Amino acid sequence: MDKDYTKERTRRAYNRIGADYDSWYWMRKARDLRTELTGEVLRIVHKNVKKGSKVLDLCCGTGHLAEGLEGMKYTGLDFAPAMVAYCKEAYPKRKFVLGEAEQLPFKDGSFDAVVCFWSFHHIVYPEEVMEEISRVIRPGGFVLIATFKDVKLNLAAKMTDWISDSYWGYITKRYSKGNMMRLMQRFNSVELEIFPKGFSILNMMGIRFLIASGRN
Repeated sequence: MDKDYTKERTRRAYNRIGADYDSWYWMRKARDLRTELTGEVLRIVHKNVKKGSKVLDLCCGTGHLAEGLEGMKYTGLDFAPAMVAYCKEAYPKRKFVLGEAEQLPFKDGSFDAVVCFWSFHHIVYPEEVMEEISRVIRPGGFVLIATFKDVKLNLAAKMTDWISDSYWGYITKRYSKGNMMRLMQRFNSVELEIFPKGFSILNMMGIRFLIASGRN
């Protein structure tokens, strides 16, 4: 796989989707799941990050976390100009920046926390991104990654991945607990949570998430 080519295909796909992302057919179907996952991510963040803290929403997309991180000094970053333009219009009181996750345009220790939600599965250079996350978080700062878990895929899930890759032009990379722990090894007090817990019809569709968190 040519990683740079794949990354550019993903960027073009999200520029095409842009403001229509949240009304796209699949996202309408996934809205309940996204709402549940957003609630769990926000619960963990608010438990571990104080009010007034500087939080980076990495690969922020259409800014799903912007409202939920009330009381935080929020910055959203995305590599797709259409997504950043949408966010600036939708959340005019929040700060949004165009940039690359592998080369974050921030000084060392700029943030108290970094959250990457519903987007890490598109990243083609995860090791480099984790290094950058570690760099821009202050010592003792909090990091959370919520991404697709590596599960046995059924036909429906395989078809979804094929459509995503061939039509929209982006990848969906899933992570095992072992792979995620290796990526998180530079952080302390790492915890992994599987979401949703227990049996869910989503599991039959090949949809399960890993929520990894730790301290810098």
